[in-house]
Amino acid sequence: MPGRTGRAYNSGMRRAPAPVRGALSTILAACAVALLAVLVLAPTVLADDRDPRCGDWERHGVPPGTNMALMCPGGGGVGLGDIQLGDEPLVPYIVGLLVVAVVLGGFGLVAMRLLASPKRPLRPDDLWPCAACGTANLPTRRSCHACQSPREIVAAPMVTPPA
Repeated sequence: MPGRTGRAYNSGMRRAPAPVRGALSTILAACAVALLAVLVLAPTVLADDRDPRCGDWERHGVPPGTNMALMCPGGGGVGLGDIQLGDEPLVPYIVGLLVVAVVLGGFGLVAMRLLASPKRPLRPDDLWPCAACGTANLPTRRSCHACQSPREIVAAPMVTPPA
């Protein structure tokens, strides 16, 4: 068990200020979401829209009953560039959903900032000293974080009214 360490206990292990911690966790979360999106969307973007048998069919001939224009879009069929996105009925709905998601996310962030209870900084007077080792502990702890001894509750002195 360490000797009396006082308030300097663990002073070299201070955490970063709260705004820095919040920014770091936001950046890490954004990087994780971006990595997940890349891993999910990469096969779709890199996939070939042609049937893998098209090259063999172009060299050796098409089997009977096969419509080469539908199976091999590079050979005169319909390709992804031929689709007019302005004519697709789902595009406005997708754009609307994205706009709603961004707006609601923004409102959520603003609401979290405005409705959060204000936190006052921890003052040295708020900490309670351990009777066994002298370590300063947070007021919410019921035992010392250094030696695990229970917190001693000091009873308020009883004041007797004058007779």
